[in-house]
Amino acid sequence: MASSSMSGVLAGILTACGAAGTQPHDMAAAQHGATAETLEKSAVEHAHRSDPGGGTTTCGGSTIEGTSPCWSVPSNQAAHEQEARRLHELAKRHRAAGDALIQAERDACAGLAEADRDVSPFIYHDDITSVTRLSETQAEPARIGVVIRFRPVEGLTIGWLERAVQCHIARSAVLGHSAELGYCPLAVRGASAKVAANASGLAVEVWATDPAGGAEILGRAQKLLASDP
Repeated sequence: MASSSMSGVLAGILTACGAAGTQPHDMAAAQHGATAETLEKSAVEHAHRSDPGGGTTTCGGSTIEGTSPCWSVPSNQAAHEQEARRLHELAKRHRAAGDALIQAERDACAGLAEADRDVSPFIYHDDITSVTRLSETQAEPARIGVVIRFRPVEGLTIGWLERAVQCHIARSAVLGHSAELGYCPLAVRGASAKVAANASGLAVEVWATDPAGGAEILGRAQKLLASDP
């Protein structure tokens, strides 16, 4: 029946796009936008179905007597209006989450050249001198990650590198931590980073507080010196 089919579709949408999915980092910015569009379309369908007198009919199909009766099904106006409001609100939250990711990227990447926004500083592995594991006891909660050290490079300052690092963390979130950035430790979901100067150059600490994220950061960082990303 039409009403059962509609209920099944909505159940699937609401399961996929529940409250947990409306946080900025739950999905890529584009996915937030696409989800919001789907929810808005469903909300419009409910709004149309809520028109007074807008009931539907359900027919049982052919029988040995001919055709089954086509019964009137009430429009259930109040329920459809409530569901339309609910879906509009979810769509609004998804759009806000996507906008928040995009704004965070703009703020983090402001002042960087386009080429520097597009390419992670860790792609220049010839300028990386060492990768060592970050001690898990340096902070609470425990951080699992690495220290990646760069040799002195002309124009590479602590301020520039800090900006580039935070830009690529924000950009990765916008892209939903795309596999295209699979070589970059900064592109791991939940990654954090900071930059410090030392006697031999600059060092970037990259870490996560969950074991899976920390292990992924370690794996990616170790590959930086092993081969081309």
